[in-house]
Order: sequence, then C-alpha cells, then structure tokens
Amino acid sequence: MRTREQYIEGLRKMKRNLYFNGSKIDRDDEEQLPSLNVMGFTFDAPHIPELRDLCTAKSHLTGETINRFCHIHQNPQDLHHKQDMTRTLCRTGRMCIQRCMGTDAINAVNAASFEADKQNNGSTEYHKNFLRWLENFQNNDLAVCCAQTDMKGERLKRPAEQTDPDMYLRVVENLVHPVDRLAGHLRFLEAAHQFLCRHLRHQRVEQGIELSLIHISEPTRPY
Repeated sequence: MRTREQYIEGLRKMKRNLYFNGSKIDRDDEEQLPSLNVMGFTFDAPHIPELRDLCTAKSHLTGETINRFCHIHQNPQDLHHKQDMTRTLCRTGRMCIQRCMGTDAINAVNAASFEADKQNNGSTEYHKNFLRWLENFQNNDLAVCCAQTDMKGERLKRPAEQTDPDMYLRVVENLVHPVDRLAGHLRFLEAAHQFLCRHLRHQRVEQGIELSLIHISEPTRPY
C-alpha cells in the first residue's frame, strides 16, 4: 500500500496534461495542494495504527491486505466498515475525502458486469475483464475518479433524441467518443490515476443507443 509521498511521487510521473487558467501545470502544482493533501491522507491512513483495521481489507482476489478504497465488499460488515472509514476520514480531513465515489463505482461495476455476463449466457466477458483490471488496481493501490454526470443537454428529451448527441456519453465504433465538455463535470480527476465513466441516466436500447458497460481510461500512465 502506498503512502502519501509515494502517491504524489507517482503523480509526478504521469502525463503532464493539466491546465489551470489557460496554462499547463504540474500535477503537484501548489494549486493542487488542497486536493492532494486530502487524497494523500487516504494513502497514509492505512499506515496509522489506530486507523489500520478500519482502512484496510483482504482482497478477495489475491488474499493480500489492501487499502479499503480498492476493496470489493464481500459482506454487510464490509459495507459498515467502508461507511465508518469514510465518515472518520472526512471528520479528520475536514472535507470531502474524494476517493469514496470511485469505491462505490467499482463495486457497482463488479455486480453489473457479473449480471450482464449471466444475462448474456456467457457470450460476453465483462466480469472477467473487470477482475483483470481490478487486480492491477488493487496491487498498485490506485485512485479512480467516478465520472457519473452526463451533460444532459435538452432535459425534456431522452439521450437518443438530443440535437447534439454529445450531450450524453455514447459509443462510436466501440470507443467512447471524446467529449471535452464532459471534463466540466469531473471533480478530483486531476488527483486520480484513472477515471471510470458511466451513464447517469438509463438509456434504452430500442432507441438505437449502443451501450457500453464500462469505460476505464488510463490516459496518464505510468503512475
């Protein structure tokens, strides 16, 4: 498991593609410090004796001790621990801990990918692919940002009825279509290693929308 210093050192190795007020900045720029200090605390917490039990868990994939922010809940007690951890760290850090929505998102994808494969009678490998990604995610103690907000556009129209189709995340030739404006709805992406995109609104297949289960981007390797 990483420490705060190792986390920030990893950010320095990532692609330099952040902009602030029109200028490119480093990932450890002073404008980033409030966010990095909070996110960094989630990496230090498992190494603090009085927080270790609350902030760590055993991976169901490898059996190794991992940061609980990277964990897939295995029972109701895991859910209680995750909630207690979030509240404790938010009180200690005195602001949003940033990393909790990514944890919720990977747990949702874990369940959804399993159910999708079951519904497709084994013709897809969403869950297998997700578990392959998850093992790397846990082993490297990565932070993921959940990009869960579509632009929405014309609110009275469904996604497929939009005048501008880029108002909702969509699939074009099996690749997520790049929409720069989507970045306006991401928070803490600049402090994360990866981001996970999902639709906020249900999209109907009968409307001609091709759906993707998950898109996890890795635009900034290495970390």
